[in-house]
Amino acid sequence: MATIIHPGIEVFLAERRGRGVRATQAIRSGTCLVREQPFAHVLLEHERERRCEYCLLRREKLQKCGSCKDVCYCSNDCQIAAYKSHQYECRIKKKNKQQSLPEWTAARVMIQILCVKQKKKRGTNPTPGISCSFPLLPSQLCDGPEGLKSAEDAVKCLEDYVGTTDLPGWDHKSLLKLNEKLSVNSFCLYDEGKRSEIGDVLYTRSAVFNHNCEPNCAFIYNGKTMEIRSLRDIQPGEECFIHYVNVLQTVNVRRKKLYDNYRFWCECLRCKRELKILADTAIGDRLKLEETEAKAQTFLAKIDKEFDENYYKMLETCETGLDAVQNDLDTTNPHMAQLHVRTQEACIGLQKWKAAVKSGMEIIRACKTHLLPTDPILGFHLWRVAKIQAVTLNQPIAARDLLQQAIDVMSIGYGSTHPMTMEAKELLGSIIDQ
Repeated sequence: MATIIHPGIEVFLAERRGRGVRATQAIRSGTCLVREQPFAHVLLEHERERRCEYCLLRREKLQKCGSCKDVCYCSNDCQIAAYKSHQYECRIKKKNKQQSLPEWTAARVMIQILCVKQKKKRGTNPTPGISCSFPLLPSQLCDGPEGLKSAEDAVKCLEDYVGTTDLPGWDHKSLLKLNEKLSVNSFCLYDEGKRSEIGDVLYTRSAVFNHNCEPNCAFIYNGKTMEIRSLRDIQPGEECFIHYVNVLQTVNVRRKKLYDNYRFWCECLRCKRELKILADTAIGDRLKLEETEAKAQTFLAKIDKEFDENYYKMLETCETGLDAVQNDLDTTNPHMAQLHVRTQEACIGLQKWKAAVKSGMEIIRACKTHLLPTDPILGFHLWRVAKIQAVTLNQPIAARDLLQQAIDVMSIGYGSTHPMTMEAKELLGSIIDQ
């Protein structure tokens, strides 16, 4: 897909936030503002032998690169298409095939960027019809926070692995600067069909959008193509926001993650509103709420750290966590929603379909409470529950209303031609025809 930038947006200097994107004309909800291909992308380690490195599709049979014997592709066409971006990394991997790289994901993104610079594959001249105020190269992106140990570790690991002779024109300082830029400008790459993280990716134009916990735009993926879409009508002069962290979380969790990863404390209207509610809560009730939410956070951290597709143990911990906090937290509390997200994942893995639907309905209630009614996250959870009801449980009547809701949301958040929206429409059509 070709790169698209809507003619009704521009890059501007936002007070206290650096560069941002704003509307120069009225924009209707469901409008694609930006569509672009990644400058660099890599799969997470546990996904590298499950998915094609180029198209990202999950396949049972993959073929490894004949030279480095490490990167996998689903076809010769994908391998040929990936050659320009892989050849530099391939040579390095082949030379160091007996070594491992602990900070591999971050280092691989840097290696791909070095490859682009060496081969001059992507110039600084804008594509005709695309605003030149949007950055095209990583060097044109805003700087990240200095002094991060993770950045120092990643660069040192890269230097030890690649060797200085294979890094012409790049010294330690410039590599550190590059990694710092990546720390605040890269995105998590998602499989939209599961809303699961599969890799890290850099989009230079989309990186200019600023964060808001109540965003008027959202980014979605179609394979490795990213789109940023408006979730509601946007007026001329209004800034266009996306979210940097999962906004289905409490205000304190969101703000801490934003500070830890991006070095700013969010002061959006939603954060101010929720902080005021906390401040107005009686001290005893607030302390009890904080204690219960901290307990829920402990369970969530345990689940995410210890259980990789061990669904029996995952479900057991989820149920223990829900039992421990459900009497003291509202059913739409974001911590409850996150516990239900993990519970549903475990139930799907164990084919406990009725329990998966039950947790899914709780997630939907939380999404409708905390997110815009057109948010693709809401659309995804509506679609997931409806699909289980219609296909697995053979409950087409129960699924019909949820499917229609999902399509209404997804047509805005994902777009009417996105594969997930098309699948939902096809499923609803089959139910109506019965």
